Amino acid sequence: MRDLRPRDIRLYPSLLSFLTILAIVMTITLWLTYPHADALNVYLTVIWSSYFPLVAIGLAGAIANGKVMASRYTGRTGKKVIFLLPTVARADVLGALDRVIDSVLQNAPRNLTNWRIEVLVSEGSYGIRHLLERYESHPNFRLAVCPMSYGTPKQTPHKARAQHWVTQEHIAAGEGGPDTWIYHLDDDTGVGPDTIASIAEVIEQGRYLLAQGVLTYPHQLSRNFFCRLADSVRPADDLTRFAFFNGLVHSPLVGVHGEHLLVRADVESRIGWDFGPTVTVEDAYFGLTFAKLYRGRSTFLPSCSYGASPATVRDLIRQRRRWCGGLISLMFDRSLSGPGRAVLTYSILNWASAAFQHIGIVLLVAWATGAFNTSPVWSWVALIWGVNMTYQFWLYIEGLKLNLRVSRLEHRFPRYCALVVAGIWCFSAIEATAGLLGFWDFVRRDHSFVVIAKPT
Repeated sequence: MRDLRPRDIRLYPSLLSFLTILAIVMTITLWLTYPHADALNVYLTVIWSSYFPLVAIGLAGAIANGKVMASRYTGRTGKKVIFLLPTVARADVLGALDRVIDSVLQNAPRNLTNWRIEVLVSEGSYGIRHLLERYESHPNFRLAVCPMSYGTPKQTPHKARAQHWVTQEHIAAGEGGPDTWIYHLDDDTGVGPDTIASIAEVIEQGRYLLAQGVLTYPHQLSRNFFCRLADSVRPADDLTRFAFFNGLVHSPLVGVHGEHLLVRADVESRIGWDFGPTVTVEDAYFGLTFAKLYRGRSTFLPSCSYGASPATVRDLIRQRRRWCGGLISLMFDRSLSGPGRAVLTYSILNWASAAFQHIGIVLLVAWATGAFNTSPVWSWVALIWGVNMTYQFWLYIEGLKLNLRVSRLEHRFPRYCALVVAGIWCFSAIEATAGLLGFWDFVRRDHSFVVIAKPT
């Protein structure tokens, strides 16, 4: 990952960019607004305004993030750090998995003196022999094999089952206390020098128990051009919404990602990963549980991880579909009562209802019913719509900037920016479709855990 990382990475979105887009969008919005009060106008006044609180949260997160740069911390920590890497170890993920392992082995010694990478697989996995042949001789590598016979007390399946098993293994080995930290990776998400520096920096600060950074998607790692552009939204979400909850509120009230996540081992030992048979988004469940038990103890991890976008549009939809379906299930989990559940419910309802507020569907309904005026009931509501629309354009543009920055492809920004702006209606349609399918999975009580192929 060294050659993918520029010398300096700016981890804050441009507010000047937001204001510039806002001026353009507002001019067009106000010009096209003619207040009306038919049924469609009432519906749109409500549904197209409902996103505004999330916009306010995102903007507050961006402002609170200040002028943060990716960590260039030069110190070292003697605390033990375990890089935990769960994987299905299928043939179609081994190339990406090797890349991730190699990135840790290459970069970890920069700031860490006591560390290992622990690849977590289930017994009988296809890639076990490959991993042993390639890495067994490395002193900082360990292959952790979860027995097929192992079952958690709550009968948790899939990835979380293996993670709960290895957490118990850490406790038994004396690695479940405050002197050990667990850094979670995905099997297509590598690290760079900034990642390791930030891990050591947060540990040595000694103020927080959990830290979450920015997920980026270098274009060299993603072979599908459409998916590369569609994933522009993800790093920007980390720099805004997630930055608000981790960097300002210091509580992950929208959950956490299961990767680029640093947790002190005694906290992970207490929470565990045994969340029951219906939980398919164990990372979000873990984050909400942490927010309930350790309010004010999370922070922003000033660095990037380097992952790959899905290889196909179909995989992109399958990925988002699982996330949405799993998060909807958490909305109805009574054990997650409190502000975290309320924030999650609001966020997910916006996602799940996206199909019913997409501009394409609205225009189709307007054409079918002859209601050609899609303005709000009151003209001032158009100001809210303009801010909401600006925010969506801004997320994709700023996320694209960061992905190109870590790819060292900044010179392509003007051309790609035009494509992102033109394609945002298509990207939002993909997200809306996935949200609708995720809701359908929830209704059918389908708790399957889909693992997509990982590009090499």
